[in-house]
Amino acid sequence: MKADSLIVLDEIVYSGLKKYIWYGDLPEQEKDSEELFRYLLQNKIYVDGFASNSKSFAGSVKFCKPVVDINDLEKADSVVFIAKEYGDYLERGGVIKTVYRMNPAVNTKQAVIWGTGNNGKTAYEILTKNGIEVNGFIDAKFSGSGKQELNGIPIWGLNRLEDLDNNIMLVEAYEKYYEMDEVIRANYPNITKRFYCDVHSLQIFYTAPGEEKVLFHLVHDRLEFSKLCGKSVKLYGMGRDAVELSHYLRLMDFNVSAYLDDDENGKCENMEQYPVIPVEEILYEDNYAIWILDNEAERAKKYLKDLGVCFDLDVVMSRQLCTILDVNLGYTYDFEGYHAGMVIYGQERRKNYRIVTLGGSTTDGTWKNIKSWPLFLYEQCNRKDITVYNAGVTGYVSGQECIRLIRDILPLKPDMVIVYNGANDSGGNVVIPEEPYAFDYARTVYEFGQNIWKISTWGKRKNDF
Repeated sequence: MKADSLIVLDEIVYSGLKKYIWYGDLPEQEKDSEELFRYLLQNKIYVDGFASNSKSFAGSVKFCKPVVDINDLEKADSVVFIAKEYGDYLERGGVIKTVYRMNPAVNTKQAVIWGTGNNGKTAYEILTKNGIEVNGFIDAKFSGSGKQELNGIPIWGLNRLEDLDNNIMLVEAYEKYYEMDEVIRANYPNITKRFYCDVHSLQIFYTAPGEEKVLFHLVHDRLEFSKLCGKSVKLYGMGRDAVELSHYLRLMDFNVSAYLDDDENGKCENMEQYPVIPVEEILYEDNYAIWILDNEAERAKKYLKDLGVCFDLDVVMSRQLCTILDVNLGYTYDFEGYHAGMVIYGQERRKNYRIVTLGGSTTDGTWKNIKSWPLFLYEQCNRKDITVYNAGVTGYVSGQECIRLIRDILPLKPDMVIVYNGANDSGGNVVIPEEPYAFDYARTVYEFGQNIWKISTWGKRKNDF
């Protein structure tokens, strides 16, 4: 038996009304709107858009959904959900409604909360508001020495779980609550009244037999979603996770059109309402995007690269940003692209007009939730015969960019090079005027090499170099 949710959605979310989420102009209200959208999406509730009373937001787009003026909505056909009560906004035409309710399955008067973060604090507010006494909080990092409290309630270590009996409810207040639940089921079978609180999570996941699988992160993958807008979306991979992902993408108004088959899968039947097509068929399309499922990643990367698919523009997949040592520059990164330290926009055709951009963090194209200016540049060009190589790396100064230009950029034979820097050069001791090519970061490389060089395979020390 798994844990149940501590809170459930109000029945109005299943009505035929048009559904919007309140989008306030304060940072905490924006965060609340993102979390509520994730919660409704996780429960497969279609949201028509966001509503705001700010003229600067109305007419914009958030998560591919329109932001409308709340004053234009009618109570008869629309409802605006809000995560928290923001005073006079609740009186605006009776359109706004709080959406969370206590789970009616909760039938106890005492509880312990595992988690002291935002989810734990929210669980405490919900429980106390409904007359349930919170005896304590569990923090896995608490050593047990000294006394710690939250809201005047004691904080305990994991060893306290051994003392809980069936009369006390345990609330798993963490966005990866399923990991908590697995620990409890395996080690504390006496705790049977278990609920979870995950309203502050931004992950979309699904439950498969014996596992919980995260499909995407709503905010961290924001830039990845921009690749899907207005395109025909293909899912590379088949199975339950692909079917689940297609449901969520449809709820976000993306145009999912097919599953891709690379012959090794050996499946030809339709999955849900989408056809299964050979991967090679994308060569006949101009406006597509591909989402690679994790279990297909290694084979898909090779297959698609052989077809000339541009990963940085046309593909969404789990890619790890790995910082690596560079003997000349101190460091660079590997983002599973074609060139280390570069993000490429457009196809690498020999005849294309090639533009290279150099810079620091203001140019870097690896920030997951920020669109870089070189990407804006490529989109504004709006031409297939242009390739933009974004060689910006966070922290680089002009000396590093000069070395990079000579070593990495000139061999590409670019038609244009755009450099945007200066901020890092004025950063105190990062650059020494008398030694423009001496970088603090490079010391890491040479110290590492020196330590390796000192010890031979026979354990004898060699001379320093």
